[in-house]
Amino acid sequence: MHTIENPLLDLYHPDTVAIDMRRLMEESRQHPPRSAQPFWDHAHHFAQAKLSQLRHQLLSTTQGTAQVEVIVGEGPAADHILRVTEQQAPDFIVMATHGRTGVQRFLLGSVTSKIVRAGSCPVLVVPQPQ
Repeated sequence: MHTIENPLLDLYHPDTVAIDMRRLMEESRQHPPRSAQPFWDHAHHFAQAKLSQLRHQLLSTTQGTAQVEVIVGEGPAADHILRVTEQQAPDFIVMATHGRTGVQRFLLGSVTSKIVRAGSCPVLVVPQPQ
């Protein structure tokens, strides 16, 4: 699964600014300016291609039966992942983590941390290779 987030969310934390960035992001996606559409199209195509490649690699190395679904969505990553896990009810989730900022996020990234705390199934967290 990959979630494409609005680039403005990297500049403004939607929970701490006076304007409602989540609503603005959703509305701008529904009615994007003509110049923004190539960004969304490219992001979807790139994510779909990368996940399809990973799916193929995983299925070629598994013995027995494995079920792997490629999902590309939009919105805040943690919200999208939690929404999909509620709908799909997976057995477990495997996530990588960057562990980039802050003491609390040293071991788990902010998205990973939210999924571990709020997810409805076990989560295997794998540190990103350095």
